[in-house]
Amino acid sequence: RYMFSDGYTDQKGGPENKKFFSKPFRDLLLETSKLSIAEQKKKLADTIINWRGSKTQTDDILVVGIGI
Repeated sequence: RYMFSDGYTDQKGGPENKKFFSKPFRDLLLETSKLSIAEQKKKLADTIINWRGSKTQTDDILVVGIGI
């Protein structure tokens, strides 16, 4: 399970400078959920950094994973 703010999905970037949006974020969480916590953190960080490119972060980003 994950809890998160809207900060990740509100980041602008990509080829058209659009928001990351909820569906790609959900897909990313599903894809990374099978990885270790450290690998999940790295994948989430790398993905948003690559998405933003040289643009600055526009909102705070909070993602919390809860193992049950």
